[in-house]
Amino acid sequence: MKKKIAGFAIFIMCVVCMGCSQKTGKTERDAESILDMQKSQEVIICDAEGKQLADITDAKQIENFVDELDIDGWNLSEIGDDAVLLYQIQMYYDKAQNKKAELKLYENQYAEFSMGKQSFDFRIPQEVLEAIRNLQQ
Repeated sequence: MKKKIAGFAIFIMCVVCMGCSQKTGKTERDAESILDMQKSQEVIICDAEGKQLADITDAKQIENFVDELDIDGWNLSEIGDDAVLLYQIQMYYDKAQNKKAELKLYENQYAEFSMGKQSFDFRIPQEVLEAIRNLQQ
C-alpha cells in the first residue's frame, strides 16, 4: 500500500506542476482522473522499437506491476546523453481522452517519467528492469 501511495504521489506532483501553467479547475479534474486510475487504467509495455510486450488491464495485475516498480527506491537523477532506451511504458489513466503518463526505462538503471509537458528523470533499482524482463517470459 505504501508503494501505491508513493506512485500516486508522483502522479499528483506532475498534476500540480502542470497546474502552474493551466487553470485551477482543469488541474483539479486531472487530479481526480489520476486518482481514479484503478477503475480505468491500462498499462502497455513496449520495447525500445515500440513492439508491444505486454498489455495489462486487470486491476490486480496493475497493482502488482506498480508494486514491482518499487517507486520508493527511485531517486531524482539526470539521464546521460548516451543512455540506451530499453522499454517504453504507457500508463493510461483516461483511455477515452487518450490521457496517459509515459515511463521510459534505460540501461544503467535510469528512467524518465513524463506526463503532459512535465518530465522527471530518476535513477532506479536494478530490480525494476528485471521485473520488466520477467513480464516477457
